[in-house]
Amino acid sequence: MKQFLGVALFAGIASGQQQGCYDADKNKLTSVFRTYWSYWSDTEVVEEKPCQCHFSCLACGYYEKPIQSNDCISCAEEGYELRVEFEEDGTGFCVQEMSKRLSVSIGMLISTYLISL
Repeated sequence: MKQFLGVALFAGIASGQQQGCYDADKNKLTSVFRTYWSYWSDTEVVEEKPCQCHFSCLACGYYEKPIQSNDCISCAEEGYELRVEFEEDGTGFCVQEMSKRLSVSIGMLISTYLISL
């Protein structure tokens, strides 16, 4: 998996696709802030972490914490396409391309048929 992601990242660089996290102004984010309540110290804690897109995304955005699977701007793996969920900013899920899904489905049908013989 790590080798494949390295290839996908290299392919993204070579093709000029966006990579990483982007805020609402389309500026690249280097980190995100997470706020939670600490019961030990009875205070609110703000933690800064490096921004990492969901593993299926090559780039994600456009708000302060774009780390969910439906925040993709571009897809990390070849053979996947962006299915836009939020029309206003163009982000969405990465799903397998239709041709790949059809070939897998047909292959499963054939193997199921052969097994049943």
